[in-house]
Amino acid sequence: MLDPDPGVAWLARRAQTGAFAPAVLARRLGPHARSDAASARPPYGLRPGDPVPAVERAPAALALCHTRFDVNLGVAVRSAEAAGLREVVLMGRGDLFRSPARGTDLLLPIDHVPDPAALVVWARARGYQIVAVQQTPDSAPYHRADYPPRPLFVLGAEDEGVPPALRAAADLAVEIPLFGAIDSLNVAAAATTVMFQWAVTRRDTP
Repeated sequence: MLDPDPGVAWLARRAQTGAFAPAVLARRLGPHARSDAASARPPYGLRPGDPVPAVERAPAALALCHTRFDVNLGVAVRSAEAAGLREVVLMGRGDLFRSPARGTDLLLPIDHVPDPAALVVWARARGYQIVAVQQTPDSAPYHRADYPPRPLFVLGAEDEGVPPALRAAADLAVEIPLFGAIDSLNVAAAATTVMFQWAVTRRDTP
């Protein structure tokens, strides 16, 4: 008979599978396959000239529109590289605070466009379909969306979101369901959430 406490029952099931055997737990203390990566050594991140393994880039890109906070730009670029995306485009501002990017801006092309119309032209010229990450009445939950073959994930500024012209031009709008009292996520956190879910699903789908 299982313990009525669901936490105890869960632990019991784990124990029955051998999850807490000493040899299994010891593996948690061993080096990971990425422990020898150049970016894993102090001061951490990539530097010019570091050896970088060949990576098969996904046919996808990230666009950030009028992002106001430097750290959000850098973190989002780092996440785009880690998710295996191909490139990044910044709309409205062309500078990048490199520290949060941890050198990933050395691996991804980072382009710049001045406004929504130019971003649409940029996307179409490269064969991307525009995916607006924005809460709208038309948005699909990000984890259930029918994504296009070559998505350009577009995220807007921290206070205004994706510009209206880009919402209207988007081929798909997705949103992240929220279960707390806050109305939205940090822009870098939202970008990371959507990109990684897409990347994992893409690789797990036959």
